[in-house]
Amino acid sequence: MPSLSSLGSNNSEGSYSLTQRTSSCVSATIFRVKYVVGADGTRSQVRDVMGAKMIGKGYPQVFHVTDVAIPEEEVQAKGFGNHQGHVFLAPRGELLLMFRIQDCMWRFFHCARDTATSQPSSEAESMREKFGRLLPTAEVMENAHFGEEACFQVSCKLADTFQRGRLFLVGDAAHTHSPAGGQGMNTGIQDALNLSWKIAAVLKGESSEQWLESYELERRPVAEWVLRTSDAAFYTVTGAGSGDADSVKSRMRSLLRWLVMAGIVLALRVLPSRMLPPPFILDCLYGLSIAYRSSGTVASADAPCPWWRTNRVRAGDRLPDLPCLALFPSNRHRFMKMSLLQIMHPFSTSHQIVLISWRMPQRAALQTAVDTFISCGVPSRVWLYVTTLPRAWPNEISAVQPHEPDLPVTLLTPDPAVSMVGGVLSLSALLQPTGATSKYAGWLMVRPDGYISAVHHDDAQQLWDPSEVTKMLHNLEGTYGMLKPTMQSISLRDDGESIR
Repeated sequence: MPSLSSLGSNNSEGSYSLTQRTSSCVSATIFRVKYVVGADGTRSQVRDVMGAKMIGKGYPQVFHVTDVAIPEEEVQAKGFGNHQGHVFLAPRGELLLMFRIQDCMWRFFHCARDTATSQPSSEAESMREKFGRLLPTAEVMENAHFGEEACFQVSCKLADTFQRGRLFLVGDAAHTHSPAGGQGMNTGIQDALNLSWKIAAVLKGESSEQWLESYELERRPVAEWVLRTSDAAFYTVTGAGSGDADSVKSRMRSLLRWLVMAGIVLALRVLPSRMLPPPFILDCLYGLSIAYRSSGTVASADAPCPWWRTNRVRAGDRLPDLPCLALFPSNRHRFMKMSLLQIMHPFSTSHQIVLISWRMPQRAALQTAVDTFISCGVPSRVWLYVTTLPRAWPNEISAVQPHEPDLPVTLLTPDPAVSMVGGVLSLSALLQPTGATSKYAGWLMVRPDGYISAVHHDDAQQLWDPSEVTKMLHNLEGTYGMLKPTMQSISLRDDGESIR
């Protein structure tokens, strides 16, 4: 494990040194770095150097984890082969979770409040008795082969800061919570993705160092939400809480637990399997519903969104991965059927602009829009999303070409095979303000992590007003230094080639 130390305040560059020693401490390797990201878990050395504190609570429960090989014929005979995972509950907050890893190998999670059993067991008979006691058909464990058992305890804690100077915390170093909801790995990966492209943009000179402050502004609310929901789920499922089983609070918690479990069982029996789990729960589990709308790091000309427009996309949301058709400059005679994120593959350090119009715009409007964005310092790729193409489709979709193929933009259009209530599923339909007509026009800027940093709605007759574009982009640059303004321009030569 490498150790961390600062080079000292007399270092004008404010860099840090990482010292990695061999196990015998005979030799050491020293790395000098400008930024340090602590992804070193719950016992983070980076967090210790920062002086950050973990605030929260621990749980009395002890988790036991082991892999178990169960013959497939026994799994099928006892009815465990119908699902990939099973949960078994017992009184006083004890539970057993088993799910298939591959073939006949299953992973068992056993949770109990008995801290006397906090040491892992190495005896197969002990594990067979412990797991079999919670299973409705204990015979399934008779011919099982047990792997090594591990034991751990969890907590619900959050670091008091995610950043101090050029030191950062991500993942378990910044927040720890119970396994309920399966959010640990997703949240840590999203932390790293949110921070990494920002550091890369600063190192490339595309953003100011102040922009790194947006990391905690965006990710801390997400971590707080994960801790709240996982804590509530953990207490509900395990019945954990007051040690007094006769207390009113304990009885209410037991009643709530019974109601939740009864609701889950009812849903499993009534709803078809294709509807389980519900899409909104999957979005939460996968992190697709995470948004940074109220972080103060995005810009939008939106009015407040009505409660009933729950599917409307706004600045701070993840770019919806909608199906669409793309006409690339390298193949101007055939549309390719792809999804938005698949086409744009935004994971780099550059922002990308999506110009949206209800019809094919004029060459001058496109030229002005491209000039404006580049002069404002957006080193981006430009996409033109046209809701209605100038010719009939989809029968003749391969013959449709943009009016101005020489402009450095790629044409996108909704996939006519995918529909929603009221028409074709399109980005325009998800962006439209309340009461807007079908003649929608506007633009949005997509960050390297796939989130929308700016949204603007334009007059259908006056596309992409340069003054409005400049105003919004300068707001982003002035607030946190997300963009550094440059004086670049792009124009078209008479032969159609672009020059800078």
